Amino acid sequence: MQGQVRANATDLSAIAVARKQLTLLNRYTAPALICTLASALFLAYVLYSRVDNQLLMLWTIVILILLGLRSILMAAFNAIREKPYNISMWRSAFTGSTVAVGLCWGAAAYFLFPQSPIYQSFLLMILAGIAAGSVPILAPLLSAGVLFLISVLVPLIIILLQQGTETYQAMAVVVSIYTIFLLVTFTQIHRGSMSSIKLHYEN
Repeated sequence: MQGQVRANATDLSAIAVARKQLTLLNRYTAPALICTLASALFLAYVLYSRVDNQLLMLWTIVILILLGLRSILMAAFNAIREKPYNISMWRSAFTGSTVAVGLCWGAAAYFLFPQSPIYQSFLLMILAGIAAGSVPILAPLLSAGVLFLISVLVPLIIILLQQGTETYQAMAVVVSIYTIFLLVTFTQIHRGSMSSIKLHYEN
């Protein structure tokens, strides 16, 4: 009997922790969406007429749609967060929408890579900033954060390697090291976040 009570208490604690993870992730969404929108529009403005404009317009439309869907998801979660809900479904929805935005940024790295080194540097800085900014924001959900970082930075590494010169290969190595650094940092922050959440409910 006591064993069952403990098991039930453990299950309730795990549910509470999972709900808190999703609540924290959703709480950080609004400022992240604003920054992402500003970065996307600024990138489109800077790269206009310096890359294929049709591809640039398509990319801009897609990322605006994804950000709009993410905003709807945020509002929908806010409406039900105090009620019982399917944790697995919402975790998948948050992860999927996050990865979709990450893939869109990765597509910018690969398909909107400009010829001018100055604008290449600008694109690289935007992507590096987006990746770094995601670390604390996505910390509550490990899968979303790891997949987002990979989606954003791996296409950049590939396009740098495809340029074929030693300079670009060196840049690819630097971006690879930066990616590993962000993944390690993200994992540590996630562990710290989870420890704090679990400690709160264990007490």
